[in-house]
Amino acid sequence: MHAILYCFHWRWSTQNRSQTGYINFRPGEPNYNGGREECVEIRTDGTWYDWNCAARQTFSCFSGPSDAKTYHYINQTLSWESAKSYCRTHHTDLAMIENEEENQQVFSTVMNTYVWIGLYRVPWMWSDGTNCYFIPWWSYEPNNLVGSQLCGAVYEGSFKNLQCNALRPFICSVRKQTRIKIKIQSDLDLTNQTIMDNILLQLSASLASAGNTDFNLSWSAPPQKLEPEA
Repeated sequence: MHAILYCFHWRWSTQNRSQTGYINFRPGEPNYNGGREECVEIRTDGTWYDWNCAARQTFSCFSGPSDAKTYHYINQTLSWESAKSYCRTHHTDLAMIENEEENQQVFSTVMNTYVWIGLYRVPWMWSDGTNCYFIPWWSYEPNNLVGSQLCGAVYEGSFKNLQCNALRPFICSVRKQTRIKIKIQSDLDLTNQTIMDNILLQLSASLASAGNTDFNLSWSAPPQKLEPEA
């Protein structure tokens, strides 16, 4: 049986969402070669490639607001993570590129080398959008052996990456729900809909401030008292 993981999305190291969605991958990229290419570099022709984040390369930082970036080419070879730390210490972050003009500014500084920028592949996550912190992969997995193997499956107790259009059996999960009843005693008219709605809003705000996000509140009508028989 198979439980679905996926690995599709790209994100900038600033964690800010791009206002344009601009990308400039070379045709055939990103290819996730060997299942290890999770960071992005820009090359001398201005196109982007995914690459192994542990590779030591020069990199580009930016400083300033998102609508008026200044780019800084750093002629020092570091891994993607170390380059990000350097940029955050000395500038704002690794280069974030949101249009062709900014791409031109960055690759005009590239001198016969590969240069890290701030785009990276979001780690594997479950299909409901939650993060996956532990994946017992088979040896040499994930490897994206035949390309586009961006979904995961369980096979004999361990995980393999597969193409997402592969036909396989599957299992579904049901989120466990806990129902809690709260008895409210008040001098307010609890049959008044406005008062009832305000109480639910206050309870929701209190739960949210405590870090709870997945809940649903509703009123339950009190049981009617049985009248004694005459």
